[in-house]
This record gives sequence, C-alpha cells and structure tokens, in this order.
Amino acid sequence: MEVLFESDYQKRLMAVKFLHSPVFSTAKDVEHLKSKWTEALSAWHSPYKASVELSGVTINPSSEIEREFQKLFSYLTRFFMRKAVGWGAAPGSGCDLLPITIVNTEDEALSELGIRVKRDRPGDGNFRSQISLENHFEHEVVELAFDAPVTLDSAKITILKAKLMNNLAQWHSSWSLLIDCRHLRIASQAESDFAKLLRVLRGFFLKDVVGYHRAAKDETYAFPCYRSRHRATALLINSGKKSGKEANCQDRK
Repeated sequence: MEVLFESDYQKRLMAVKFLHSPVFSTAKDVEHLKSKWTEALSAWHSPYKASVELSGVTINPSSEIEREFQKLFSYLTRFFMRKAVGWGAAPGSGCDLLPITIVNTEDEALSELGIRVKRDRPGDGNFRSQISLENHFEHEVVELAFDAPVTLDSAKITILKAKLMNNLAQWHSSWSLLIDCRHLRIASQAESDFAKLLRVLRGFFLKDVVGYHRAAKDETYAFPCYRSRHRATALLINSGKKSGKEANCQDRK
C-alpha cells in the first residue's frame, strides 16, 4: 500500500492520498495504514485536521474491518487529530463504513474542516509540486531541490517563499539551506527578489546557504555552489555543521 501525506503546517492540515487503488479486506491492511500514518506524524508537533482522498479506495465490509477502522481513528484522535473528512469515494466502494464524514469534493471536505479554500493562480500548483524539501533535523539542514528545470522569477520566488515558510513551522532551532541547483536558474531581473528571500529567511534563524550541481557552467548564484553534494556538505562541516553525514557519495555526487 502506498499512501502520500502532504502537510500544510500553517493551516494545520494533513492531506492523505492513496495510490494504486488499495483494497482493505483484513485487519492487517488497516494496521499497515496505521503504521504509515504514525510515521507521517513524526513531523507534527501540534493538533491537525485531515483531508482524506478516497477515490480508488475499496473497503470490503465486515464487522472486523469496521472495528479496526474504529480503533484506527480513535488512536489518531489520541495523537492530536482534531477531525478527519473523506472525499471522492465511489458509490459502492464500502467507504461509508469509515467512522468519519464523507463528502463529494475536496472543496467540500475543506469547508467541513473549517479551512478556507485559496485558489492558486494558473501554473502555481504545478510549480509548487516541483519543489522538494527534505528536513535533516539531526544535522540542522533543510535540503531544497526541484523536480524539473525551473527559472525563478518574482512570482515563483513568492511561491517558493510560502513553501519554505510552511516547512519552517516544523523547526525550533537554527538551520542551514542546502540547494540542489541542477535544475535551478534565477532570472536576472529576479536576483534582487531572491536576495530579499534569503534576508527574510535569515530572520528565521537561517545560518548558511550552500548549493551543489550548478545547472550550467556559466550559471551564477547568490551563494557558494560546488560540483558535488559531498563538497557542499563538507563546507557545512567546516563551518561547524554536522550535515556532512547526510552526503551519500555513492549515488548523490
């Protein structure tokens, strides 16, 4: 079973999505979901609400399954889940067995959860989904990467800032930013906006910014950028950080 958990810490919302049309037939299936959900909660330090997409999900009704789902959501409530709403379930899928409110659309689910729906401008959602953030809490490093080639302009920098600030809701200490630059270009007219972003982040305890894998030989950045991730993390070690332990020289050079 593959489950995606996307956290919006500012809205205190966890969005849950199932991949590959899972079928719940036994207590073991529910236990597997519990394990995945519990793992996702390791990043949370406050109460939250859950929006659960049920499209493609099938539940084979039985007294055992109903009992296990009751136990699951009771367990989640004890771990600070304030409310869960499901949406998108197909007729006859068995999802009405779940002990939560189920509506038709995501907008209805957010409304039921008391969360205001904010519409992205055209293209915003696509770019936001290309931004990858990985937290290395032990080593006080946030690693930023882009899943596809991107040229940052003023609008994209605004979106990047929002995602970084949302991620910082998890942090309670100083941190450094490690940037995978292989897909990153910064438009010349947006360089001042990027510099402003870094100044804002420094106000939220950002210490250092280091990049690796320059997108092109002539590409310049407002921070040191090295050929390999190993070299970039080594610089953080030399400035008193521990993040060099995160470098995997086998497959992330």
